[in-house]
Amino acid sequence: MILKKLLILIGDSGHAKVIEHVAIRSGWTILAKLDDRYHEKRVSSKGIILGNTSLLHNLMIDYEGVKIFIAIGSNRVRDLIFRKLNLPQESYATLIDPSSII
Repeated sequence: MILKKLLILIGDSGHAKVIEHVAIRSGWTILAKLDDRYHEKRVSSKGIILGNTSLLHNLMIDYEGVKIFIAIGSNRVRDLIFRKLNLPQESYATLIDPSSII
């Protein structure tokens, strides 16, 4: 049985679109995009949950093993969100574009 690698993106701006593309190419399924600009929960035409970060805790409970990626371009803002969420390091995904040459 193949388990889906589920990912929650924090942020839904231009940088998040690039991260989403990398995640999908890397075999992740995007479960949700959470951005505090969203005032209510809805589901996109692609089946992705859209809402604000207040949904994060429940999504992590409902979808065991889901990982998080803070898809914000600004280092300062990304660090502020990381500190605000106060989640263990293992809650976060590492994404590397499959076309990268290391």
